[in-house]
Amino acid sequence: MGTAQAAANEMVRDLQQHPDLYYAGYTQDALKELTEAFLVLAFVSGESLPGPTEVGVVGATYLRGLAEAVTEMRRFILDLIRRGQVAEAEPFLTIMDDVYSFLIAIDFPDAITGGLRRHTDVVRGVLERTRGDLTVAVRQEQMRTTLLAFEEHLGMNHLGDILEPAYAPDGETGMTCEPGAADSRQ
Repeated sequence: MGTAQAAANEMVRDLQQHPDLYYAGYTQDALKELTEAFLVLAFVSGESLPGPTEVGVVGATYLRGLAEAVTEMRRFILDLIRRGQVAEAEPFLTIMDDVYSFLIAIDFPDAITGGLRRHTDVVRGVLERTRGDLTVAVRQEQMRTTLLAFEEHLGMNHLGDILEPAYAPDGETGMTCEPGAADSRQ
């Protein structure tokens, strides 16, 4: 991150005398990507968010980077779900919700915000898909826990082997349920 920040600072310094280039789409997009990286890192590590001045960007670029960071949070949440860490994913959905609530309240023309409204609309869609995916994962985890408890109550151990999360060495696989696995244990 330090190298990226140094390169961005150098670019901004070099363009101080050329506002036409500094405010060009490609320059602001590069700074938006840097902002996104800083914000995602802060979100996932639990650190406080750096402000626009700390990142070295103007307000509109910061806000677009914030919107992009929220869409990146979806990937992080899906990775947590895939690793069986459903409960750990919920606080990140709350962060996504909070950022969306903040962004939706910003009501300035697109000429000032650089298309923030469109980015906010994208955030809304990503947020709702993520909420749906996380809700399904929570319910599946509840069902798994309930089935295992019921099986234990009956004194059986048929479902335990196929409903227990199984993780590969890289920790990337989810639950295992092979066709016919329960039948072969009877």
